[in-house]
Parts: sequence; C-alpha cells; structure tokens
Amino acid sequence: MSVTSDADPKLKRRVARRLILYILLFSSIITFLGTSLQLYLDYSKDVTLIEQSMEQIESSYLPSIINSLWVSDHAQLKTLLNGMLQLPDMQNLEIVQDGEEIIAVGSPASQNIITRTFPLSYNYRGKDIHLGDLMVYASLTGVYNRLLDKVLVILGTQAVKTFLVSTFIFIIFYLLIGKHLETMADYARSFNVNNLESPLTLQRRSKKGVEKDELGQLVVSINQMRLNLKNSYDDLRYAKERLETEITEKIIAEKDRARLVTAVENVIEAIIITD
Repeated sequence: MSVTSDADPKLKRRVARRLILYILLFSSIITFLGTSLQLYLDYSKDVTLIEQSMEQIESSYLPSIINSLWVSDHAQLKTLLNGMLQLPDMQNLEIVQDGEEIIAVGSPASQNIITRTFPLSYNYRGKDIHLGDLMVYASLTGVYNRLLDKVLVILGTQAVKTFLVSTFIFIIFYLLIGKHLETMADYARSFNVNNLESPLTLQRRSKKGVEKDELGQLVVSINQMRLNLKNSYDDLRYAKERLETEITEKIIAEKDRARLVTAVENVIEAIIITD
C-alpha cells in the first residue's frame, strides 16, 4: 500500500501563486483605499488654501485696491494685482467697470477654475459709490497636476513596497511552512506497509512549544496514524498466519482421519475373510 500524488508539485505551485496573488490583491486594495483617502485630503487642503487666499484678498488687498481705484492709480492697481497673483493657484485677476475690463493680470483659464467676485465700493461722504468689481480666478489645474504627481509617486513607492513585502512573506512562508509541506508530501508519496517503522520528522529548530503548533500537531497525527496502521497490519498478519496454521492443522487432521478410516475398513474386511 502506498500513497502517491502526481498533482502535488502543481498543487504547491498553485498554493504559491494563490498566496502571492492574495497578497498583491490585498495590498492593492489597501493601497487604493489609502491613496484615495490621501488624495481626497490633499485636494481638500489645496482647495481650502485657495479659499483662504480669497479671504486674504478680501481682508488685506481689497481696501488698497478700492483706494487706488478711487484715485485712478493704475500702476498701483497693477502692482497689487501682481502681488495677489503670487498667492497659491491664482490664475487671473481683473478689475471691471461697467462691464468693461480696465486692468488685468495673469492668463485667462476656461476650465477647472474657482471664481470669486468682489464688489469695489468706496464710501464717500457716507455714501457707498460702486467703482467696479474685482474678478478673481483660481485654477484647479495646479491642484490636479500635484495630485497626479503624488499618485505616480505613491504608486511607485507602493509597488516597490508591495514587491518587497510579498517577497518577504513568501520567503517566511516557505521557511516556516512550505518546505515542511514538501517534506510531508515526499513522506506521503513513499508511505507504504514496508516502511511503517520510519516516523515522519521535520527539520525544525528546537524551540519550546514547537511540537504544539499546527505543524507539530500534524506530525503527531500522521505518526499516530502510522502506528495505528502498523498495529492493524501486524494484527492482520498475525490473524492470517494463525488462520493458515489452523487450515494446515485441519488438513492434516482430515488426512489422519482418512487414513484411520481406511485402516479400520481393511481390518474389518480381513476379519470377514478369515471367518
């Protein structure tokens, strides 16, 4: 009797492939979720910075712009607008009077923009005089480009990290489990009634409690099965030998009985003839 499995090498390869696949799949899911969360937080942070820039324009620049516009100091207005253009992601600034642009800095953008309009009113002798409007255009293109760069960096670093972690886990798995599974498979393939005396042993470092872990318990179970098979086989062989002995003795007894019957019949015939 022997236990063989031609599919064992393929099975081991499939287990290894599935292990790597699951590691990569799980790492990819975690990377995707983590990257999505990080990108969302970065996007919210950049948009918040743009909103803060808008508030800074309203609180710090607007009074100076109104005063310069009141005295028609276009040079000062342009200087102020250029200063505002240096704020994060500012794309274009315009001062409009009666629907006509009187001064502008930056480059106009047609998409991915955040627009704010600030009315420019000058208080003259208790009356608010509307001088025009300040149009502020902030572009989200820079935000998207930074997010794209960050995605590429994150994906690159995560790919390297996933590869290293997967390789490390695979090596640890092989050293702790895989090579011992191969030993068990080889033992099972060579297992037969002629080598029931050989127990299964694993080459493992002697550590306290190693016999009580899953592999240790599996080895104990396999060796217990081996002993049970050995005892059953010994009992079966003993029963077979005893049965053969009984059959032989019965055959001999039958032959002796036949010879005895023949001898008795011969004696009876001799007596009859003598009479």
